[in-house]
Amino acid sequence: MMMKKIIIALLAVVVFTACEEKDIRLYPTIEESLEYTIDGQGDFSESEYLKSSEILSAVNDLDFGEDGQIEDVTIEGIWIVVKKLPKNTAESVTMDLSIEIAGVEKELLNNYMFQVPAEEKTFYISGDLIKAGVVALSNEMRSIIIDKMVSGDVEFNIEGTTMPADSKINMEVEVFVKQGLVIKETVKMI
Repeated sequence: MMMKKIIIALLAVVVFTACEEKDIRLYPTIEESLEYTIDGQGDFSESEYLKSSEILSAVNDLDFGEDGQIEDVTIEGIWIVVKKLPKNTAESVTMDLSIEIAGVEKELLNNYMFQVPAEEKTFYISGDLIKAGVVALSNEMRSIIIDKMVSGDVEFNIEGTTMPADSKINMEVEVFVKQGLVIKETVKMI
């Protein structure tokens, strides 16, 4: 019986001293959206803000370990959802999408044309995005998320025109931004 206790104690010592730490990477995503209601005639221009406080709140909701460290942030996708409202007579829309960061405007989308859908429709615009605008947005998201820059709200502007010219535009547009994070955590291996 005494020998059994000694062996168990030795095994416990071996197991606990054999524990090593290993870095692992986690790849969660967060998704934010901005909602616009466009109601006008012909040309239109609307702005909304992606609030840094909301972005940081979404990151905090990920609930990764206390020793977790965010190493990188990327833009994984941007898309728009369009819903026609009852007063709309426009058949198609040509639209620009830009961001403004610290007074500097960067285009994300230029002269993107779409038919106004009868029902709600998602437009995947990845192939039409302007790289310089996506890079600027990605850099700003890194500043907000990694550097915890709480004053870094990002202004998203949509503007465009209708076809036929001067037709009534009445629709909801929602712009989605999906961000990928790389989080390093250290875990104990047995």
